[in-house]
Amino acid sequence: MERKVNNIENNYSSIAEQISLKIDSLLETIGDSSKREAVKNFWKNDIVEYFLLWHKLGEELTAGTISQDEASEKIIKATDETLYKGDILEESLHDDELVKQLKNIFRITGAPYGLKSNAVRHALVKPGGYPGDYELLEFIYNNVPTSDHLGYCADRTFLADGYARAVNARKDLMKDILKKYLKSRENSDTPVEILNIACGASRDLREMFKEESFNFKSEIKFTLIDKSTDALNFSRENLTGIHKNVNFDFLNHSVYDYLKEPDTYFKMLKNKDIVYSIGLADYIPEEPLKAQTKFFFDLLKPGGLLIIAHKDSKNYHPITPDWWADWTFHMRNEDEVVNIFKSSGINNYSLTIEREKKTNIIFFVIIEKK
Repeated sequence: MERKVNNIENNYSSIAEQISLKIDSLLETIGDSSKREAVKNFWKNDIVEYFLLWHKLGEELTAGTISQDEASEKIIKATDETLYKGDILEESLHDDELVKQLKNIFRITGAPYGLKSNAVRHALVKPGGYPGDYELLEFIYNNVPTSDHLGYCADRTFLADGYARAVNARKDLMKDILKKYLKSRENSDTPVEILNIACGASRDLREMFKEESFNFKSEIKFTLIDKSTDALNFSRENLTGIHKNVNFDFLNHSVYDYLKEPDTYFKMLKNKDIVYSIGLADYIPEEPLKAQTKFFFDLLKPGGLLIIAHKDSKNYHPITPDWWADWTFHMRNEDEVVNIFKSSGINNYSLTIEREKKTNIIFFVIIEKK
């Protein structure tokens, strides 16, 4: 028995040493001794302990001495504590290139554990070429782990992050806004035209039409735009025929196309009652965001609504998604976003803010055209 315990301890020591050594080549490149010592201490203490926990829990899961949910709780707690320290380290280093290399080594070291998760693998590989594609958002909306063993733990860690919870709250708020608006237009004699920019899997619309009964007097037309043909095909399969008076057009556009040929796309998309985009703005740099805001606003009829959602940097920082999957955003607070829109060249409008209240991470800017 004592020999078995010694063998286990020796094995853990060997694994800890292997993890510890992964940072040495980077340490040799850091000329600033204080930075080098800070990175060294973080890695050889906190990171080694963190990944060793993953390894130990993996063995316990295999042996059946711990449940997947019990292991997940331990990993979620350790992830929050460890990466919070990493975030503090990042702020103290003031060195983007060094932090980038550190996070890359973290992802490589964590790959044997994190890549057991279908979601983490998808987020890291980015098969669509960008983070947060429709398949990953469907996973977040479903809020159910799809992997086993340590993959289950990684799934749960991913779903426990504030961003995942906020994404569901964002979708629910958009549903509520659309329901209220469409109910108010049920007896309208004129058709209603709504444009959804970067629609993804159109989860908000799919859920809304299943949950709510509408009795429209006139046609309701949704134009759904996404740069992913897979996302559009998925939306088409799930939305076609969902309501007798509702029609859908699916257009494979990039929002950057609108900046290159604004006149062409204006003629194609003009005269909308609502233009909305809930998962795009915080991936767009400031100047293109201004130009896109002006373009979207100009598409509205008088009285039309432009609705854009954005994460609030005062309430959220993407620590876990960034460290594990290189998933980041343009971080802005409410005032910064509002100032971007106000300086976009739009005129004759009113602007209000509405927040999802489940996490308070995401706010909606609602601009009404006068």
